[in-house]
Amino acid sequence: MAALSADAKFLGDRNVPSLSYAFLIPKFDSIFENGERLYTGGFFLDGRAFSLSEQAKGPFLNPIEMQMASPLEVVNSVKENREYTKAFYDIYKLNDSSSTEEYFEAIANAISTFEQDSSFAPFDSKYDRSLVGDYTFTKEEERGLELFKDESKANCAACHPIDNKQTLFTDFTYDIQVFLKTHI
Repeated sequence: MAALSADAKFLGDRNVPSLSYAFLIPKFDSIFENGERLYTGGFFLDGRAFSLSEQAKGPFLNPIEMQMASPLEVVNSVKENREYTKAFYDIYKLNDSSSTEEYFEAIANAISTFEQDSSFAPFDSKYDRSLVGDYTFTKEEERGLELFKDESKANCAACHPIDNKQTLFTDFTYDIQVFLKTHI
């Protein structure tokens, strides 16, 4: 299902990936594995943003999402709030002569800084809680986890590894061929 736009009239052409844990996404890159080039990391579903701050700018200027025509429109909108303006002046040392680019960078940095807060990545799912002994899977959940890991059955863990204490269930690759074979 596509995402509804800011004006609730138009549907976007993509689902919005969660920003929870986004600060843990590695920089977009490509690697060779078994003679095949794999693309990894990056922000948005296609990796087109190379940093969390760059990702934060995208929705503002998207004609369907927030529908702002330029960084100047974003900056002017933020400046309408006196508390925000004061905070940007205090924290980022901006002033009335700061450029639109400096202000837009500060806005993106503020968003990316917030997205790195532990409240944005609490690692508190049932799976996470089970790792620290705060939750016990039901029999059905346990069977599902075994199926998830079973290389001869679902083999989900091949692309969605669960090999550490704070797992994100991803290897950060864009495995379109694997996806097409298993989901279509």
